[in-house]
Amino acid sequence: MSQNKILPDITSKNVESNALELEWVGMDKIGIPIIIDKQTFVASANVYVSLDDANVKGIHMSRLYAKLNEMAKLECNATNLHQLLITTLDTQQGISGNARLSLSFEYIINKPSLLSANTGYQSYPINIDAHYNG
Repeated sequence: MSQNKILPDITSKNVESNALELEWVGMDKIGIPIIIDKQTFVASANVYVSLDDANVKGIHMSRLYAKLNEMAKLECNATNLHQLLITTLDTQQGISGNARLSLSFEYIINKPSLLSANTGYQSYPINIDAHYNG
């Protein structure tokens, strides 16, 4: 007969471990609309914060997602990205000092033809990588 071993619930109890600070903890490949020059684009977002206290079990992931949703309503520019990173840290209640956001998307422009009166769409891959080191 085999015995089932009961594993500790690390989310509800203090469990001895070799705790370490983590440079980046977060989420990858979140689909989000972003606004640039009054145009909406679909971006893939990666958002991270540091976990500076080795005794904390994790970050508040849903708060990262909520901040990204707020950004979807604003123009994507340096000022708003900076503010997003700062408020993202605020949501972590002091356990994080650094934040990072990466956005990847295709920027589409309707360009005139070189030799005729026609136009055509051209897409350009864009990557924005924003950091805030508190």
